Amino acid sequence: KHRPSNGSYTMSMLKSWFEENSSSQGDIPLVILIRDVESFPPQVLADFISVCSNNSRAFEKNGLPFVFLLAVSSSQHSLRLLPASCSNKLQVLRRFMLPPAMDLLDDLLERFQ
Repeated sequence: KHRPSNGSYTMSMLKSWFEENSSSQGDIPLVILIRDVESFPPQVLADFISVCSNNSRAFEKNGLPFVFLLAVSSSQHSLRLLPASCSNKLQVLRRFMLPPAMDLLDDLLERFQ
């Protein structure tokens, strides 16, 4: 198969890939994890979410079942910096806290001693 150079992928290519790889899996979401949301310019992140949302099942019958996980390292304030048109498309906002990485590592090491 032809592989486009970096940066020349399209939404229709993503849809084709997803259909090929998820048909036997049932109705599973396409999860997009964006780590450290604060490091992205708000307008760039908003544009990306908007493009994905416009190609989602919320707007198209055969759209992609996107789920966004936006990891915020400091506070939820960075989500408020997104334009209103973008945050309106974030239909469900849930907040959860993870323990510090060292605590997770200590726990993991204790389990395997």
